[in-house]
Amino acid sequence: MSAYIGETSESSGTLYARTPNLLRIEFTSPITQTVVFDGRYMYAYVEGGTQAFRYAGADVSYLVDLPAALDNLSEDYDVELAAETAARAYELRLTAREESAPCGKINLWIDRKTLLALRADFHDRAGNNTSYRLSDYKLNVGLSSDLFRLDVPAGVEVVDVGGSYGP
Repeated sequence: MSAYIGETSESSGTLYARTPNLLRIEFTSPITQTVVFDGRYMYAYVEGGTQAFRYAGADVSYLVDLPAALDNLSEDYDVELAAETAARAYELRLTAREESAPCGKINLWIDRKTLLALRADFHDRAGNNTSYRLSDYKLNVGLSSDLFRLDVPAGVEVVDVGGSYGP
């Protein structure tokens, strides 16, 4: 779910992740969009579009390997355990130490039994809020490296946006 300029939209799809830094999200609603993090770049493509976008320096290890991510995030963010956490989850509140961090605040809800992320809310510097709700985990299923490449139809231009993406 993302909020832009006071509006809220909701998306659904499937997320695939493999440590240390590979991620693919296939959104199916309200539009069909694929986002791929291949360890070096983040790619985004909306089905039927004439362009795909590539961002440099995409690091999604914070989403793929939560224990390692918390160690890394604690370098850039102050991390606190919310005093009033739900019975099922720990709520972690992360606040950026530097103005240069893309996300000013991140909230994570971690399942108390499995230690898997249930929800992640990202509050970026531009005022956008993005929430992910995660469920129906399938662990250790042997995902192919090919899954973490973006294959676009012939004729689609890949635009190098530059910059970086991620917290």
